Amino acid sequence: MILGTASTLTPVDYRLPSKQWRAAFRWDWNEKWEQNMHRDYAKKFGYKGGLVEGDVVFEHIIDILIQFFGEPWYGEGEIFVKVLPIYEGELLTTGAVVKERKEEERGVRLSLEVWMSKEDGKPGVIGNASCLVPWPSASPQKVKPVKLSHEGIWTRKEPRFGPGPLPEEYTPITYDAAVVGEIMGPIEFTISEASHKKHTAFQQIYHRWFTEESPWGGPILYPFETWCQARVHSRWKYGRINEALYASARWKFYKPAPVGEPLFGWMHVADKYMKRGKPYILTDSWTEDAKGHVIMHAREELVLMHEIKGMKIR
Repeated sequence: MILGTASTLTPVDYRLPSKQWRAAFRWDWNEKWEQNMHRDYAKKFGYKGGLVEGDVVFEHIIDILIQFFGEPWYGEGEIFVKVLPIYEGELLTTGAVVKERKEEERGVRLSLEVWMSKEDGKPGVIGNASCLVPWPSASPQKVKPVKLSHEGIWTRKEPRFGPGPLPEEYTPITYDAAVVGEIMGPIEFTISEASHKKHTAFQQIYHRWFTEESPWGGPILYPFETWCQARVHSRWKYGRINEALYASARWKFYKPAPVGEPLFGWMHVADKYMKRGKPYILTDSWTEDAKGHVIMHAREELVLMHEIKGMKIR
């Protein structure tokens, strides 16, 4: 597919080309800690086995959206998904269809329904996405720097765990202990060229923006590589995040991130609540470059599994 095939004339009901992906774990979780939702530990909660990581799953939906929208995705692209149980080896097929067009001053905003379905037709991911397609006569828009507030309740002055491997110990995230308004960060991290190549081989997403060159210069990071929530959560206060389940996510993209440059992750506990008898926390996390400009922002729900042990939730 040629990057940037969307246009201001793209009609409602237009379907994006689909792609398939055989679900696999990014890491070998069998070599990692026992109490982990990516291992058979998940069976304690009624699952068939370890759950494949949600962020790498819906990267394949983001991939077809980037190929469809092209450069405007950075600055104008947003996606919301619910991640359902996905197990290693399942064959997933992406889908996306334009459901709405809305004319704006700078172009036409296309809203899409997106999904990943299994071989039996059951959903693995469901959601929606949107992006502005500029008018053909519009001057190229520069990515405007965005900064987010670092204000909030500080319960720690520095990370509990610094760089390097995380220890086996961890603090379970519980409903009562979660502090609404709590802010964590920054956590500095860099995705090296070697790590990026490993991610490329794993995801099998090879288009040139991520492997050779991009409109912003050299290769850029995959969106999931810039996601920082689990990294900040783990290192700032809790240690390994292994008894919280990823339920839904809304990702907004502001600018691309070059491979090998330092990034800084932040997280804010936006809310906590009970839903369908289960405890949830809602988090805002965002990744910044060295100048403090936001790369991407994520608003995500986590189910606090530690407090519902023995309860079969599916």
